[in-house]
Amino acid sequence: MAATDFPEMPTVNEVNTFEIEGKILSKMKKSTSFAAATTEGSKPILTGIDILLSDGFIQFVAIDGYRMAIRREKINIDNEFEFIVTSKAINEAVKLIEDENEPVKIKVGERLVSFNINGYDFISRLLEGEFVNYKKTIPATFTQKVTLNTRDLVNTIERVSLLISESFTTPVRCYFNELNVIFTCATSQGRATETFNTKLEGENFEIGLNNHYLLDALKAIEDENINILFNGSNAGVLITPIEGDSFKYMIMPMRLK
Repeated sequence: MAATDFPEMPTVNEVNTFEIEGKILSKMKKSTSFAAATTEGSKPILTGIDILLSDGFIQFVAIDGYRMAIRREKINIDNEFEFIVTSKAINEAVKLIEDENEPVKIKVGERLVSFNINGYDFISRLLEGEFVNYKKTIPATFTQKVTLNTRDLVNTIERVSLLISESFTTPVRCYFNELNVIFTCATSQGRATETFNTKLEGENFEIGLNNHYLLDALKAIEDENINILFNGSNAGVLITPIEGDSFKYMIMPMRLK
């Protein structure tokens, strides 16, 4: 093919520029991209990650209608702006990072964004439109709360989920009382039950959760212990750190039969 016939590289009409360490970008991607929608459907904006720079922090938000992931990190930048890039683009860009200590230069234009990584320029389109008003979905108060060890909870959910088939969505039934939480899963292959000792703040209740959504969130958390907040059986579940607001994960419950 003649070089003159090859398509020209798109030009990012630079509006905002900032740098971020490769390890921070990788961490932010890992902590949120799984919660973005994988098919456009009626809301293509949900396939993207909303990236906000404000008050010296960078924030990633992904939401697919059933779950939400929010990750915040302190960075050395004074600019304040917001843009939405596809989750797929972030995932591909991060693959180019070889030295996580090297800075990644990101240029944000009106319709395009470019990532300068390890000598490469990775260019992607921005998603146009207004992102979901996710702040309205996060309740201001909660009626129940538990504090759990992250790794122990991951191991427990994985054991209880062994009987769940990929072909069917079976909820993990969680019964919380003042002494412990009982996780139960019943499928055509059998039944699994495990008791997890913890102290519940609030009234006893029962809720059904998607094991994949719960595990995706828990495995993205590096903190040893976490808080899980509830408003009964039919409201969204919020996972937060013991201190600070570096992450928030919200999962909608499943109907129990």
